[in-house]
Amino acid sequence: AMLDEARLEGLAPDVISYSACATSFEKAHQWAQGLGLLAEMRRHGVQANVITYGALVSACEKGFRWPHALQLVDDMQHHSIKKDLVTCNALISACEKGHEPELALKVLRRMLASGPAPDVISFNAAISAFEKGQLWLDALKVLSEVSERRLQPDNITFNAAMSACEKGMRWERVLSLLSDMRAHGLKPNPITCCVVILACSDASQIELAWQLFLEMEESGLAPDAPTVSRLL
Repeated sequence: AMLDEARLEGLAPDVISYSACATSFEKAHQWAQGLGLLAEMRRHGVQANVITYGALVSACEKGFRWPHALQLVDDMQHHSIKKDLVTCNALISACEKGHEPELALKVLRRMLASGPAPDVISFNAAISAFEKGQLWLDALKVLSEVSERRLQPDNITFNAAMSACEKGMRWERVLSLLSDMRAHGLKPNPITCCVVILACSDASQIELAWQLFLEMEESGLAPDAPTVSRLL
């Protein structure tokens, strides 16, 4: 609508106008409209910039369209547009949601080799990709790099790694990560609580699961109903 108004006033939309529209499509999770906008820019001879592409990659990530996100990043390279951190993180998340852990890791490795330097969000998305792929050992390898890069892990970092180990039936690893999490000064949250209890329950460590449940309940952490039902 904003672009239509500009045309009615005899104004030709520029890259700033188009980028603003791309951002609005991204916020509305309208990936298809965003790609249509890019096609329109090309028809009118307006070259997209890093802001435009970043918004469109994020829109595709939110729309679970990792192939489109990957194609957009390839287009950036073709037009010699340098990727920024936001775009790279959105691409890793798109791969994670698309259950493509190897692609997520490939993007992370490229960032480490040639920039932009990844942040904890980059690593979190990669760990989550391996968690969804039930590849607990790969998730732990990526987790180890967080400290090596002198980045501060957060709850998302540990929860994703613990969930990967829970799915891999590695309950002892889950408890070890819980200890590491606390050593970093992080407080477990309800998601942590559920993952830890499920890990112990699945390994038939029912007594330990109950012990952890009572400890976390005293701390004000309430696991969800499905988790509690596993203990009954």
